[in-house]
Amino acid sequence: MIEKNAQIRNYIVFPCRKCYQYTYAHVDQKGKKCPRCGQNHKISEISGEIVNNLKEANLLVRKKQYEFDKKSGFKKLHLSSLTSGFTIPGSDKSTINFQQFIEKNRKDNKNSYNKFIFWLKQLKSNFSTIPENIFNLFFINKGFKSSEIRQFTKLALKNKKIDQNLKINDVKYYQIVV
Repeated sequence: MIEKNAQIRNYIVFPCRKCYQYTYAHVDQKGKKCPRCGQNHKISEISGEIVNNLKEANLLVRKKQYEFDKKSGFKKLHLSSLTSGFTIPGSDKSTINFQQFIEKNRKDNKNSYNKFIFWLKQLKSNFSTIPENIFNLFFINKGFKSSEIRQFTKLALKNKKIDQNLKINDVKYYQIVV
């Protein structure tokens, strides 16, 4: 039977010699590779702070890294962003949480899809049926990425905005319904 105290092990928290980012290692390990830059460290040759368990080591790494970043000029970085959010370069807010990111993507995607439908209606004024390659080129020229075109085409097929009912000589044709 494993005792509860068996999980209490000593860890050393130290900065990498190459990138100066903080990391931790079990004191009985022979070596530790920096997770950021890949520098190898011999545990017997490094100096750092010793803590009693993994949780303390993890918290101390975050604290030390925060202090290092603050001294290095990354003053916009908040300690909470190390766990709950991330920074967006050039934004007026330094941190944003994941839910806000998802919501922004959803709105941007909806706006892009509405533009796709707008151009689809413009395309219908000239063509009722169009080959897939010409269809894709039209939307690429309007600034859409190939991945967006595939995604929006599937959505338009699902929403019955277009219909893929013809295939002649291995060429797909879309019938524009909108």
